[in-house]
Amino acid sequence: MYVLDSDCLKMLNLLIQEQSYWKSKGKLVDNYFFKSVNDLKEDMFMSNDQDVRLTLEALYVNGLIDIINQGEQHKASK
Repeated sequence: MYVLDSDCLKMLNLLIQEQSYWKSKGKLVDNYFFKSVNDLKEDMFMSNDQDVRLTLEALYVNGLIDIINQGEQHKASK
């Protein structure tokens, strides 16, 4: 059983929706998609990058998401 704070729950929900969207468009690369910290910050209405990173870290450390740092070259087309 996992207990998530509101930011972690919202972030997990956002990432699940993103994965579903890119999967339906056939744009996943090895079952992954690209989303920048700035994009997540805007989507989550967070005020700074550190809040985004800490939220992602909490999800990653607990095995709820996987993160692969790929950089700008793997950006999904919008």
